[in-house]
Amino acid sequence: MTGFALTINSEKRNLYKGKADFLDVPSIEGRLTVLAHHAPLLSILNSGKIVIKNANVKEEFDIKEGFIEVNKKGVTVLAKE
Repeated sequence: MTGFALTINSEKRNLYKGKADFLDVPSIEGRLTVLAHHAPLLSILNSGKIVIKNANVKEEFDIKEGFIEVNKKGVTVLAKE
């Protein structure tokens, strides 16, 4: 996988900044998975787990709510912890 640039910020701190191969977030429409070259989008996030995979490393964060933006430069998540 080629991966994509990912930044996840909460109101208090930066949770993640780097490359990711896989991102799964709890959107208001259900689980949303983002891979490299995903179509641009903007969505509201519900409470739940954010799952990031990069190579064989998996990281998870619990959030209360937030937003996700996917564009050609990468993915940005703004979330409340």
